[in-house]
Amino acid sequence: MVQDVNLTSKEWCNLIFEGKNKNYGAYDLRKTSNDRHIRAMLVVAIFVAAIIFIPLLIETITPEKKIEIEQGDVILTEIDLTKDVPEDMLEEELNAPPPPEIQASIAFVPPVIVEQVTKETEIPPTEKIIESDAAIATKTIESDSRKGDHIDDLQTIVVPPKEPEKEHIFQAVEQQPQFPGGDAALMRYLSSNLKYPPAAAEQGISGRIVVQFVVSKTGAISDVKVIQPLHPSCDREAVRLISSMPKWVPGKQNGIPVNVYFSVPIRFKLEEAQ
Repeated sequence: MVQDVNLTSKEWCNLIFEGKNKNYGAYDLRKTSNDRHIRAMLVVAIFVAAIIFIPLLIETITPEKKIEIEQGDVILTEIDLTKDVPEDMLEEELNAPPPPEIQASIAFVPPVIVEQVTKETEIPPTEKIIESDAAIATKTIESDSRKGDHIDDLQTIVVPPKEPEKEHIFQAVEQQPQFPGGDAALMRYLSSNLKYPPAAAEQGISGRIVVQFVVSKTGAISDVKVIQPLHPSCDREAVRLISSMPKWVPGKQNGIPVNVYFSVPIRFKLEEAQ
């Protein structure tokens, strides 16, 4: 038959550790756990009570501050406005007529003649000015004549227009210009678009031509010229072939597109008859 045992009693602790090593620390902890729980609850209760009652105690002990306003006596004194003022002046002011209404008005100032125009200072008509030998100019010219110099004698200074500065063309740059697709695509373009001149073919002329041109910062081809000629007809064909190329990838210096000189060799070779 199971007896009712209080779980917080020492009998329950002895029952749990019966036949076991009671020198082990768990037995001591279990034996004193009830006392420790009671002390912890007391500490918590005291702390909560302090939080609640300390503000009330402080409010009770602290005296209330009263603000007192001292009210002084206000004495009203009647002022006699008629004191030291003659009676006749008071009657005149009371019987004086109201002031006239102020109306807006504009003063008219008559014109004043400062200077009269005489016949000597009168401006001549246009016909006389045109017939006169006097020259009309925008600058003063020293002359011994009183009438002034004739307009045909004035020298016209022509300022020539300023020529635009030519953009710098680089010989070599950090990133050279390139035909779209690379050197292999350039060789295929030259071989497939080259037309052998009949005059050079009849004379059996073959060899290499070097063409120099400028690849602009936009990739356009300009200033095409032959720097190593072969035959006039071959030279013209080389210039035509280079000028008809599509836009290149421009060269760059410090990461900025610039104008660059570029040279391309073109070989004219006759096919041997079999």
